[in-house]
Amino acid sequence: SITRQREIVAEYETLTHRIRLNEQMIQHLEDTAQALYRKMFVDGVDKENLPEGWRMGTLGEVASIVTGKLNSEDAVENGNYPFFTCSQETYKTDSYAFDQEAVLLAGNNASAIYPLKIYKGKFNAYQRTYVISSIQESVCNKHIYYAIKDKLEDFKGISQGTTTKFLTVKILNEIPVIIPEIKSHLEFSQALEVLYDNISLYENEKLQLIELQSLLLAKMGQYN
Repeated sequence: SITRQREIVAEYETLTHRIRLNEQMIQHLEDTAQALYRKMFVDGVDKENLPEGWRMGTLGEVASIVTGKLNSEDAVENGNYPFFTCSQETYKTDSYAFDQEAVLLAGNNASAIYPLKIYKGKFNAYQRTYVISSIQESVCNKHIYYAIKDKLEDFKGISQGTTTKFLTVKILNEIPVIIPEIKSHLEFSQALEVLYDNISLYENEKLQLIELQSLLLAKMGQYN
């Protein structure tokens, strides 16, 4: 009946509203995490006079930087694992090459806009996507994520290439990273873990809501 169709549409709009709220909460938590990083390691620090036990380092010193091995056509619509490419969208594939927490940075982009993500679990990566992970006790992966995020605008000016811009390992190796003493690192890391646990909850709920939306769309299709 038309009444039932209207009920389904109302349910769909309710789900859309909840998804939007989840996205806003995720963005708020991510902004809070970035503000904490900047307070501890950027705006709140005199790089010429670092606190005792702190020092300046580089990304190449504190992180392992490798690339994936897959081609873009290895994406599978309903694959079992996230597949990180140079696109802002995260695809799926049926195999994984990594099982860890890592920062994922696109290695090329026509507009020199490089998607940056962080993920923990089993995943795979495109051959021009950098998989970056900490090898320094006092620098966690989320610290690395925000150190790179602070440089995304700078990449537009130092990228190589003409038609397609790309980032080299040399460019990444030279990104400056503050290496704090262990106590400050733990304080930052623990605060970030709380924020990212909440981000994960909202992201999982968002996926469930999107799945419910798909079911409602299928129901609506039955009436057409």
